[in-house]
Amino acid sequence: MYMMKKKNLLILLICLGVIAGIAALSLVIVHRPETLPEGNEDAAGYVYIKAAGQGRWFTLPEEETSIQLRRNGSNGEEIRNIIAFTPDSVYMKESTCENQDCVMQGVVTLENRASRVLKNSILCLPNDVIIELYSAEEMKEMQQEKNQ
Repeated sequence: MYMMKKKNLLILLICLGVIAGIAALSLVIVHRPETLPEGNEDAAGYVYIKAAGQGRWFTLPEEETSIQLRRNGSNGEEIRNIIAFTPDSVYMKESTCENQDCVMQGVVTLENRASRVLKNSILCLPNDVIIELYSAEEMKEMQQEKNQ
């Protein structure tokens, strides 16, 4: 019987882990929000933020602004994310997560969404926060799908 070398087994396990991670991430990225925003047909874009299982819509503002999400984690520690909005973008300004991956994911704009690895999303997995940027055209399409 052929015995796999430890190095080959380790490489195989790493590959399987990467594939499983990509599959899990694709489930997060491809989802559609459960609700759609109402009103504000003049907005350039919309931001959907889902934190700890609860989602909320925001429209892109006329000037830069930010919101702060705060809650206590299961062991009592404060979980905080500061999300900044500009007239054409959204980004994670600050986070209490240990690895700061969400902050380093940069700015999602109406122009760069197609070229980003995470497309229109910013993920803060340790804090259970998902941010998604949608254009006004996408909102119209989603409204039409909902009405059919």
